[in-house]
Amino acid sequence: MRLHEFYFDNLSSLGKGDAPAGRLRDLLAANYGGYDEWKRDFFAVGTMRGVGWAIAYQDSMSGRISNQWITLRQDGNLAGFEPLVVVDVWEHAYMLDYKPADRGKYVEAFFENVAWDVCESRLIAPK
Repeated sequence: MRLHEFYFDNLSSLGKGDAPAGRLRDLLAANYGGYDEWKRDFFAVGTMRGVGWAIAYQDSMSGRISNQWITLRQDGNLAGFEPLVVVDVWEHAYMLDYKPADRGKYVEAFFENVAWDVCESRLIAPK
């Protein structure tokens, strides 16, 4: 259930659609070339076939960020990695507002409602 807590905590009701700022923006640029490149990759992970979670993790050893797919909330989480941005892409998360085939629209709506300050607060200093 912890991933649900990460997911709901990194949502904002303000719906600004801003890009991240500060250290998170800098790390995304260092790892992906920029926010837009990271977002394209995260979107691709979040719209993969299947059900599960798209998660931007930070490696606690190197500090690097990587986008990953996991199917079950209790299986497949990367040991030693901190979840920064979490989106639930199981159909139950969006089926009241979107058709299952419209997962891409749901993920885009997610980006319009990310609380980037919360995601940034999850960053850790590499060991």
